[in-house]
Amino acid sequence: MDYAKTIKIFSIILIVFAVLGFILAVFMFVSGGYTTSQMNNPEVASSIGQENLDKLNDLTNQNMDASTAVGALGVVTIFLGVVLLINSVFQLLSGIFGLNAAKGKSANPAFIMGVISLVFGAIGLISMLTQGRFNIGNLGGFIFTCIYVYCAYNLKKIQG
Repeated sequence: MDYAKTIKIFSIILIVFAVLGFILAVFMFVSGGYTTSQMNNPEVASSIGQENLDKLNDLTNQNMDASTAVGALGVVTIFLGVVLLINSVFQLLSGIFGLNAAKGKSANPAFIMGVISLVFGAIGLISMLTQGRFNIGNLGGFIFTCIYVYCAYNLKKIQG
């Protein structure tokens, strides 16, 4: 197996997903900010519908009115955008370190980023399974990370 070529391909994929993540994070910031700014707009608040508001109140054990629900939705969207932004930065760094390793530079940074990704991926999978949910996409991402770490480890071993 050509570890340098494999990690190069995986690193390019990571960089592409990082760029897409940055774009989506910006969209989430804008949409979350707009949603939050509309929380006092009666037309927006009434578009939630009483049935959906009742489901939300049952789920959260709260007694929210529609305006508060719209504001909370905006804040949650912004928070998820921040999480996506952090993940995208992490993917970008992993991709850059992987490309450097493929070019003959130290594979240690790529290996370290891969191991950290592997730990977070394992935590995510365990969390999903304990909640009784399963997502094939998360499993695929975990396998992707395993291959990335395997290649980085072997490049590190070859480099001495």
